Parts: sequence; C-alpha cells; structure tokens
Amino acid sequence: MKKLFSLLALALLTMSAWAATDVTFDFTTGYENAQVVTSVSDDENGVTISFAKGTGSNDPAWYNTGKAIRVYAGGTITVAAEKKIIGITFTFGTGDNTNAITSDVGTYVEPEWTGEATQVIFTVGGDSKHRRIASMVVTLDDGTTPVVTVAAPTLPDACTFENSYTVVITNNEEGATLSYSTDGQNWTQGNSVTITETTTVYAKATKNGVDSRTVSATY
Repeated sequence: MKKLFSLLALALLTMSAWAATDVTFDFTTGYENAQVVTSVSDDENGVTISFAKGTGSNDPAWYNTGKAIRVYAGGTITVAAEKKIIGITFTFGTGDNTNAITSDVGTYVEPEWTGEATQVIFTVGGDSKHRRIASMVVTLDDGTTPVVTVAAPTLPDACTFENSYTVVITNNEEGATLSYSTDGQNWTQGNSVTITETTTVYAKATKNGVDSRTVSATY
C-alpha cells in the first residue's frame, strides 16, 4: 500500500510539474464582413492578440469568405501575455494562401509555434495576398513548468584585422543550432561568418524552440 501511494504521489507531482493552460481565440464568428480588427483579449488569462498592417498597405480585417481575419503580406500578429507563452497553434480559414509566416522568437513550423516568451510577433511574408486566421490557441506556462535554458555560444575575442576575417562561433549546447547576425535582427543559421569591414557579430543557439541569450563582439 505504501508503494502504491508513493507511485501515485510521484505521478501527480510529475503531472503538476508540466501543467499548462490553453487559451482559445475563435475568429470564425462575431464580426461583420470587412470589419477591421486591431486586437482581441482574454482578460481572465491575461492574453492579448494584436493585428497590424505592418509594412503592408491593408489593415487586417474579417471577411465572410473563409470566415477568418485576413492578415495581408507585411502584416503582423502580436501575441502578448502576463505569463510565459510556451506554445501557439494557428487554424486557417478555407481558401487560405501560402504566404510564409515567421516569428521573432522561438520556432514556428506551421501551424505551431514553440518557445518561451511573454510576447511573440508573427509576420506574414510575401508581396501580395494574405493569410486567413480562423482561430489561435495560446498555451501558457502556469508557473510550474521547469525552466528550460540553452547555453549561449562563444565568439572569439574582439580584434582588428586586415582585408577579411572569419568569425568562428563555438557551440556550447549539444544538439543546438547556431545562428548569427550582423545587425541583431536578421539571422542566418551557421557557425561562421566572413567579414571584410568593421562589423558587430551577434550569435545565439537554439534548441527545441528555445533561444539562448544573444552574445556579440565587434571586429
């Protein structure tokens, strides 16, 4: 009996350690045709989803065709929460297009985003058309999920060079993918970059959708 009780207690402890809350936003009803949509909120769970035209020319709007919010090329979808967001899943309306969607943090593999953040910004790519967002499920950490960290990579010490210099990035996290940037915003996967002028190189490691802190050095 004592052994059975111990096993049950361990099972309950394991379940509670991975508890999370799913917050569902349904965009298929409740709007008028061609209605511009800027944001929706779930005050109970402290989640807000904001829609903006970004670099595009059309405001996000809801249409009967597809019964979804259309976010046009260049538009953004910002998900913000009071708790840590660990997952986001999209459902798309009928007749949806194929514009690529990218995220500023974490990993997005359509239709799911994974990572750890209190804000995630999605951008709809392409030069035209739109994506039809029918619903979104935002998964929140309830505060008991173990914190996952990824070791930051190492850059060579800052130095001077003539003609060109290859910056080799050292990976300190087994199984992680390295990325570098020369402006801190646009990232390229790889463990080295060759520069020919004074440049600040940024680097980070990503594993299972979790990014390390960003390191940088100027050469």
